[in-house]
Order: sequence, then structure tokens, then C-alpha cells
Amino acid sequence: MIPKNFLLIAFRYLRTNQKDASIKSMIRICFAGITIATCALALVVCVMEGFEHATYQKMQSIYPDLILDAHGSEIDIEALEPILQEEKYPITHISEQRLGQALLYNHEYASPTVIYLRGIQPEKEELVTTLSHKTIHPQTPCSLPSIIHNNHIFIGNKLAKLLNLNIKDEAKMLYSNDEPEQLTIKFQQAPVIIGGIFKTGIDDFDNNLVFCSAELFDSLFPDQGVTQVHIKLSDKKHEHETCQKLQQRLNVDVYSWKNLYPALVSALKLEKYAMFFILLLIVLIASMNIISLLFMYTTQKKKEIALFMSFGMHIYKIKALFMFISLYITFLATCLGLTLAYCIGLFIQKYPLISLPDEAYITTHLPIKLDPTIFCVIFIATLILSFFASLISTKKLNKINIAQILKYE
Repeated sequence: MIPKNFLLIAFRYLRTNQKDASIKSMIRICFAGITIATCALALVVCVMEGFEHATYQKMQSIYPDLILDAHGSEIDIEALEPILQEEKYPITHISEQRLGQALLYNHEYASPTVIYLRGIQPEKEELVTTLSHKTIHPQTPCSLPSIIHNNHIFIGNKLAKLLNLNIKDEAKMLYSNDEPEQLTIKFQQAPVIIGGIFKTGIDDFDNNLVFCSAELFDSLFPDQGVTQVHIKLSDKKHEHETCQKLQQRLNVDVYSWKNLYPALVSALKLEKYAMFFILLLIVLIASMNIISLLFMYTTQKKKEIALFMSFGMHIYKIKALFMFISLYITFLATCLGLTLAYCIGLFIQKYPLISLPDEAYITTHLPIKLDPTIFCVIFIATLILSFFASLISTKKLNKINIAQILKYE
């Protein structure tokens, strides 16, 4: 009879009366502690995931999925294209890159600035990166071919401020194809027009990088050919595998932007995991209240426990009864905490009220990414912690002396 009423007994214990006010208060404390802890844990981990996602998005707007780099040696693009189009490689688009150095100056300013010149085919570059989305001038949405053509160039916002240049302004580009003789370099100059200004938020790009058309680059540096190829993948999950295959077959360096910023990638992952385990300790502390609650239950309900055992109820079923109570409280509190975290996360996504300094962070507002995997991991981890906490507290039931309790109490 008693096993059939297992849940009935458990819920009767949860609905405590006025005589068990201390237990009722402890239930509330356990419930509130787990709710707040899981909500805080979910929000912090989602924010850290948001920072990682925002960083990846910013980098992928400038860098392609993969970069094939010959490190200054010329690449035979006509021979390479058929290889990259093979079905075994998940490649959808490629874009050739010509790299060089020059000086850019405004005739109103005496000091020219060293720039890294990148010759591209705008139509192809739009297919492998989202560079055009970083355009701040002109403010109307523009495609790369409308910005980069003929002698029109695309420069960073900090370089534009340094040289006091705006769109449609004319500037001079100094370049040299000759070998230096006795520490002397002869420069030639070519007039260029500012076709657009971009802002990536990365100083190395905004200060020194200039994009021009492949035709303009070839006219300035006729002896320099394609030295890099940007690759767009159909599925980024095969990024590492594709890198290895191309390196083995072509005997060239193939890498992603993550290889260029290993410290940044490691720091983002370390921060996320470190915050997860630190805040998980808060959940552990909240779960420790379960031990106090079950100790109170076993102390105040020991007469009823003795009666159950005298009626033939096994000690393991009594333990399961109290473990069910603790897991039930944890289940409801965790669900409520994660629901609150999800609602707060949706609010932050829809109304980005928390602004961040652009100089210190890669995003202007607090980012948050509501990944279902995060909520599932936190839910399972909290239940596991509560299970072990209740397992520890129910060990006291093994020491109950039925005869002594029924005789004196």
C-alpha cells in the first residue's frame, strides 16, 4: 500500500503545515537559491558565448573561411581553380589577392603614411567576405564594385581621419618597383580617388589597409601576381579537414583567421569555461541547502520514518522518497531560473540598452547568444549536483533505530 502512495507521501511532505514552519522556510530558501544561481549562470555563459560569437562574426567579415597563402610567391590561379572546384572540397567561391606596400598622402599634408595595398576583384571578394557591410561612407548600402573600380580605393576610417580624407577626395599614392640602390628608393606617384571608407574596429585594418582593384594594382606592380587566395566554404564544420587536404596536395600554407589570432581564440574559450565553472560553484552552494533541508526532514519526520519501516517499507525506498523531494524542488527551481534567464536574454537581444565602449570591446552593445545547448548543460549539471547533495544527506537514515524511536517518541 505504501509504495503505491509514494508520490502522495512526497507531495504531502512538500505541503508543510504551520507546525513545520522551519521546513517551509528552508524549502523557500532552497528554491530561491537554486533559481537565482541557475539564472545567473545561464545569463553569464550566454553573454560570454555572445562575445565569442560577435568576435567570430567581426573577424569573418574581414577574413574569409580559409586563406591559401604562398607567402610572396606567385600563384598560378588558372591551374589552381580546377583543383579547388573538385567535389571533394566543400568550396563555393574563391577570390584572388595581390599584396603590396605603398605610401598614401594628401597633398595638403607633408607626411605620407605607409599602407598595405590589397588588389582584389570586387565581384569575387563580395562572395567570400562581408567587407562591404563595414562601409561607413557612403552611408547608403553599396556594393564593392561600386566603391572599388578604376583608380577608386577603399580605405579605413582611422587612415581617412589621419590624412583628412573623405569620399571623392583625391590623394596620391607613392610606389616603387625598383630595387633600392645605396639606401635610396625612387618613388613614382599615381593619383587615386577615395571611393569609400570602412570601419572594422581592428586597428591594423583601419589604420593601414587599403583595397584597390586588381587592374590598378597590376598597373602599379606589374611584376607581382596573385600571392593569396581567399576561400569560401559551403560548410564551416569541415574547415580543419579541408585545410589539411589542401596543404598536403598543394604544398602551400592554408589557414583560417583563428590561426592568426590564437591568443584571442584561446582567451575567449578560457573565459567562457572559467566563468561557467566559477558560477557552477554558486549552484553547488545553493544545492548544499538541500542537505540542510533533508536533515531537517529526517529529524522532524523520524517517527513517521520509523512507522514506514515497521510496516515493511525498505530503507532504499525511504531514501528515494526524500531524494525525490530534493530533485523535485531542484527541477522546478532550475526550470524557473532558466526561463527567467531566457526571457532576460530575449529582452537584451531586442532592446540593446547596455552600451559598451567601442575602443575596448569588439561590439557597441552587450552581446548575448541564447544557445539551447547551454541551457541543457546547466539543467543537467544542476540536477546532478542536487542528486549527490541529497545522496549525502540521506545516509543519516541508515542510523535510525526503529525500536528506540517507537519506544520513546
